Amino acid sequence: MRPVVKLCGQTDAGDAAMCARYGADVLGFVVYPEPVPWNLEPAQAARLVAATRDVAKTCLVTAGDVDAICRLARATRPDYVQLHGRESVDETAAIVDALAGTGIGVIKAVFPDAADPEGDARAFCHAGVAALVADTRMPGDAATGGAADVGLYRRLVAASDRPVFLAGGVAPGNAAGLVQATGARYLDVLSGVEREPRRKDEGLVATLFATLAGAE
Repeated sequence: MRPVVKLCGQTDAGDAAMCARYGADVLGFVVYPEPVPWNLEPAQAARLVAATRDVAKTCLVTAGDVDAICRLARATRPDYVQLHGRESVDETAAIVDALAGTGIGVIKAVFPDAADPEGDARAFCHAGVAALVADTRMPGDAATGGAADVGLYRRLVAASDRPVFLAGGVAPGNAAGLVQATGARYLDVLSGVEREPRRKDEGLVATLFATLAGAE
């Protein structure tokens, strides 16, 4: 069975629709408090979410203040909001509680420098997150950061009762190998299907999904 694939950093409705046609299960839109190549204004993100919600699940990737995140989530109405910063367990729980009843699930990223990744995974799951992301990259270094941390991913999977996305340098050339090595059922891909930031490359997207299909 092919992994669930989230293609993040969408900035163009045409690109997003193309990604969905090839099989993207989740489309990610970045609204980050710091300058990053894929950043969108909240109104842009809202338009793209509205334009693509019928072809795939949608995910808003953000970070920062609890109230600001909740306002942004309610304004854009994605299926998920991914917390991709240093949000604590208490802050994450507050966001989960604030968005309860809206239909917006919360995904939380965990990074390799966490002092206790397994403990964090258990705590975030107890707080009610829909999924976790094992990522080596913050949005600011997504194009140049490290490769996927297989050890971190396995530790989170072992400690979690929720889906865990494997992220960090996932691309057509290594996706099948990572899946075979880890059994990953969820992948998060950003720069690996781009030849330049902000534009998805159809050839790379097609190759990614063909490669994953061949690895089933």
